[in-house]
Amino acid sequence: MNIKYPFKSIGRKILYYPGWKTSRKIIVIESDDWGSASIPSKEIYTRLFRAGITVSKDPYCKFDGLAEPEDLKKLFDVLTSYEDKKGRHPVITANTIVANPDYNKIRASNFQEYYYEKFTNTLSEKRETESSFDLWKEGISKKIFLPQFHGREHLHVSDWMNTLRSGNKQVHEAFNLGTYAIPISENLNRKRKDFRAAFDCSSEKQLEEIKGIIREGLNLFEEIFNYRAESIIAPCYIWMKELESTLYDLGITFIQGIALQTEPVFGRNSYRKNIITLVKKIDPVNTIL
Repeated sequence: MNIKYPFKSIGRKILYYPGWKTSRKIIVIESDDWGSASIPSKEIYTRLFRAGITVSKDPYCKFDGLAEPEDLKKLFDVLTSYEDKKGRHPVITANTIVANPDYNKIRASNFQEYYYEKFTNTLSEKRETESSFDLWKEGISKKIFLPQFHGREHLHVSDWMNTLRSGNKQVHEAFNLGTYAIPISENLNRKRKDFRAAFDCSSEKQLEEIKGIIREGLNLFEEIFNYRAESIIAPCYIWMKELESTLYDLGITFIQGIALQTEPVFGRNSYRKNIITLVKKIDPVNTIL
């Protein structure tokens, strides 16, 4: 018997207690990282592993990838096989990354400039996924697949670019294979051991850069889907409260997440933990402006 488990369960109940409650039986299906080209293929995973990069210890490296048409068809078959008493099918909230790095353009700039491409372009460039977005649109039209915003990229752009410019061997090996999403074993004097925390922040300058990235990402989301996103889940659950007024101004009214927000602390190279409910409604009056 795992003695720790009951205490974990009790702890979670205490954390979630202040949240919204209902006597109705509701199943909420949320899924992150849609559109993100984390590890491009099984072949790339194998090459990273053989290069000595510890991808086998990271579940996102092992299992995260772009959904192919057959994946989506099977998912939609499951969703449409169930309905409630009003004949409505379950809906999956697909928290979407709308862009991925454009590796060719970044390399052509000698790593001096960052470029991205829409995730729909990433899908269309590969034979395995070139028709995937047609399935996305089909799921949206059937009201079983609802994209919401997860970020422009699942990537801390400035940290990644600075590390590339420094000539880090591991990061360049991964770049040459078309990925940034690797655990980094070398000591880079960084708080985190990867680059996935897109909204992590260590200075006022970075905060303003991230606000600009979010603004551009939300506009890109609307361009792709023809509607504004209403909710967001911050990559790795890391964001500063100062971002919330910007999110609200851009049409975001809810932040999805877990019971603990991880918030960077300027000048300390550390984080604080803030207790929130599973979905936080942004209050523009009490948000730091």
